Amino acid sequence: KKHLQLAKEADDLVEQQRASTQLGRTYYEILLRSENDHSAIRNAKKYFKSSMKLARVLKENPSSQKSLFLKELIDAYNNMGMLELELDNYEEAEKLLVQGLKICEEEEVHQYDDARSRLHHNLGNVYIELRNWNRAKGHIEKDIEICRKIRHTQGEAKGFINLGEVHSRVQKYEDAKLCYNKALQITKCLEDEDALMDQIHQNIETVTKAAKVLEEMKTDEQKLKKLVRDTSNARGTSKERKLLLEQYAWLDNLMEKARMITAWPKLKEFSKGQKRVANELHDKEKQSNSLLVIGESYQKLRNFSKARKWCMKSWNMYRSIGNLEGQALAKVNIGNVLDSCGDWAGALQAYEEAYSECIHLSIGAF
Repeated sequence: KKHLQLAKEADDLVEQQRASTQLGRTYYEILLRSENDHSAIRNAKKYFKSSMKLARVLKENPSSQKSLFLKELIDAYNNMGMLELELDNYEEAEKLLVQGLKICEEEEVHQYDDARSRLHHNLGNVYIELRNWNRAKGHIEKDIEICRKIRHTQGEAKGFINLGEVHSRVQKYEDAKLCYNKALQITKCLEDEDALMDQIHQNIETVTKAAKVLEEMKTDEQKLKKLVRDTSNARGTSKERKLLLEQYAWLDNLMEKARMITAWPKLKEFSKGQKRVANELHDKEKQSNSLLVIGESYQKLRNFSKARKWCMKSWNMYRSIGNLEGQALAKVNIGNVLDSCGDWAGALQAYEEAYSECIHLSIGAF
């Protein structure tokens, strides 16, 4: 802050821009180490925006070194995009980072410039969160290519970690391991990178465990198919209801495994299967539970309109049977959906209604 103050007193725009960038990065680092530090968020945005504005002014000033402040402007878009990514504002982050690449193209920045690498790195992360796997893979591979070309070894290793994450998110665990092991080989050539090594080892351990869960899930799916056949053969007999209840419980087990490995398409498939079983059982509480999980799966798949529809169906059914706990859970999920699509006022209202349901539930318990 003293640097910025002195730069303002000297009316030195170059130093003001540098100080603003450094302050933005400082508050960004504070944000990474804290739990939703609103002061850090406000200050990081404030200084990154100021840095971008000053970089644009300096770039357009004929008396300044245009090439120098072109790089500063591109980095300013990267910094703002990186912040929005951290705040889960993925669409806004995408716009800023794509604009940074657009400036690179318009200004004919060298294809292997490190500024491009940073933009590709962050865009890869954005598209992972947006579940756009092809775009994520394309940007991450470009980041790796640039880092390799300019001999930025740490950046190359981090690129392979990101590529491993893409494979892990779609349950391609062997491909993920290959990427993590590649990152490990690269990192071994670096000094003082214990934290990065630990992260890679942790990732390898995580995907190894996830691969076991996936195999268990596949085995359990085969058992479910047999159970479905047995139920079909028992139609109209005294065994039918017992087998339907077994199916419902087995699907609960499968849904838990799908959650463990973030296999959201599978969660949707299992929850819809469970809804059909609940319908056959004519059990409204079980139907409500299944509807809620269908809503959850659509939220994780970023289909927010369908997520809200299914959560509302669940809430209405819980309400029809007077289940206050279920109504509260449904309202929390509705709040999560609204929060994910940027309707923060609506999300707050849903959370407040959920809290109100919990208060009524507590009073009722006494």
